Amino acid sequence: NDTMSNDLSSHNAVCLFPSYGACGLINLGNTCYANSGWQCLSYMPLLRFYLLSGQYKISGDINRDNPLGTGGKILEEFADLMRVMWSGKFGARAPQRFRSVLTKCRPRYSGANQQDVPELLTDILD
Repeated sequence: NDTMSNDLSSHNAVCLFPSYGACGLINLGNTCYANSGWQCLSYMPLLRFYLLSGQYKISGDINRDNPLGTGGKILEEFADLMRVMWSGKFGARAPQRFRSVLTKCRPRYSGANQQDVPELLTDILD
């Protein structure tokens, strides 16, 4: 089907529908709690479409001026992680780049302590 091929190529061959392309996240020492939260977010169809399509970039929804926020750095990196997760190329990936950005913006996640998943998800969606 040419229409489907064109739709997929316009989104960098990332499938926006569940059951295709999702991959596991490898634990980076203490990220099992975070990995489960990130996986839950990736299975929210409207959020997945919003991030994978890049709509957040053109809609002006990122508040880059919030002094308490990250200027969208965490959200943009999470969108990149989701592109990897839903590319259909990997069975599992280590979210090292995303965790690196997260810990630079929110140092409380840099240690080996378990953290609160709802707080983590709020920080991602800030």
